[in-house]
Amino acid sequence: MHTKPSFFARWAPRCAVILPAVLLAACAAPTTYRQDVRSIPVKGTPLTPDPPYALEKLVPLLSITSGCKETPKSVTVALVSKSDDIRTNAAKTALISGSAREAWNFEACGRTIPMFITYTFMPDGQTAYQFAAK
Repeated sequence: MHTKPSFFARWAPRCAVILPAVLLAACAAPTTYRQDVRSIPVKGTPLTPDPPYALEKLVPLLSITSGCKETPKSVTVALVSKSDDIRTNAAKTALISGSAREAWNFEACGRTIPMFITYTFMPDGQTAYQFAAK
């Protein structure tokens, strides 16, 4: 008796090669959006050692919170507040306690749009970020 192989059995070997190749190509390809966002000029001195990372998180919030869909021309960073208990480690290489809040003021859609980052400094030298529109 001869049975016909199932649809999955016929396509599985091809999909096993094609699907991972397509996914790998899609993930490896640089996106122009990400490059555009990372290249926005930052004025001021942000607390984060990686301003492009912060831009990647804040810029998508602009369209949601303000309705502005254009890529910002620039951003100005200013310290809004900080806690009194900010300390550095013994080597003075990392903040290890306390918190701070920065305003990131984006120039987009013909106006200034404020966004905020709240930093929480951990005893192990790590920093927690909270991104917000208010």
